[in-house]
Amino acid sequence: MRPETVRGSGKKAARLDLESTYPLGDQTAYQDGLVAAHGEALSNELEHAATHRGELAEELADVDCELGWREAGIENTNAKIEKTECRRDSISKAARAIGDMPLAAYVALMLLFSGSEYPLLRLSFTRLPVDGRTIQLISILVGMMFVASVHVLGRVASRVVCAEGQRTEESRDWQLHRAILVAGGLVVTGAVIWLAMLRASEIAAVSREFSGQGISHPTWLGVALGLLHALVLLSAFYLAYQRARGANLRAIEKEIAELEAERATEEQALETLERRRERLLVRIATLDERTELRLERIFRHHKHEEANYLAILRRELAEPPTAISDWVAGGAVGRRRRPPSGGTASINGRGLRNGKPPATKPWTTAARRIKPALRDSDRKENTP
Repeated sequence: MRPETVRGSGKKAARLDLESTYPLGDQTAYQDGLVAAHGEALSNELEHAATHRGELAEELADVDCELGWREAGIENTNAKIEKTECRRDSISKAARAIGDMPLAAYVALMLLFSGSEYPLLRLSFTRLPVDGRTIQLISILVGMMFVASVHVLGRVASRVVCAEGQRTEESRDWQLHRAILVAGGLVVTGAVIWLAMLRASEIAAVSREFSGQGISHPTWLGVALGLLHALVLLSAFYLAYQRARGANLRAIEKEIAELEAERATEEQALETLERRRERLLVRIATLDERTELRLERIFRHHKHEEANYLAILRRELAEPPTAISDWVAGGAVGRRRRPPSGGTASINGRGLRNGKPPATKPWTTAARRIKPALRDSDRKENTP
């Protein structure tokens, strides 16, 4: 029990009052001191609880703020994951199958495409003024160059399809890839047409042995070989494009895995914050309960001392002082006094209405007592 809660023993005070020559009356000095002690004890207890509760409330506000932006971060991460999954689902099954193809198999297919172009290119370069070995070498190199060109164009086409163009850098990147795709497509198409014309001239030399009306069979042969050359390059372009899309799929799945790991970390931090918040709420509730118990203990202590005090006086005096009739929560306690010259009685300076004490509940919850104390403390700190 704090020192301010005690104004001496009730039994000792009763003996001193009996030995005194002064009349006791309806309210004794000891009872006034007991009222003051009770009010001081309540004030000190509420001030201490208000300080502690204010610290917990500040910590709880910080936790709530962090919970808010953690939840917002999880929502943003979920939106990113959903958007990335939509991008992943837009990739076709062919791209996924070709993207999973081993690199050795992909290189072997590209070499096969280069080998398929060799007879067509050799037929186009037959009339070059060089020996046969040089024509073979030129045909192989040009075929590999065509396949490598369509491989690059396939990857560029994949970038054009995937580019979003939201930021300035992405927009410029998309425009650059689109320009490369258009220019490369025109160059490859022009080269295929030029080679088809060379093959047509070579076939025309052979077709002199043929005669007839309209379109001759060698002309159809030249067109068919040109279409075959274009088909080979288109096949290589399609394979390169789908493999690039498969690579994008792997990058998207990696991005999704990173986002899910980030979300898991944020959810774990959110759970930690929620547990911390629950602990703070329990601490605040416990503080309120303990404060209520301490206030009740202080009240019972003063009531007990007053009872001991009045018990002795009632045995010795014919008209002993009356007990304090109203212990008001918050420290303002009192009892009805006999007015010195009639009129309205008072309760510790508060006027009575119709001769009756104000209707106040003697006990309220500790939280309702601490919050006004917090406001009073803040008002005192903000007062210049």
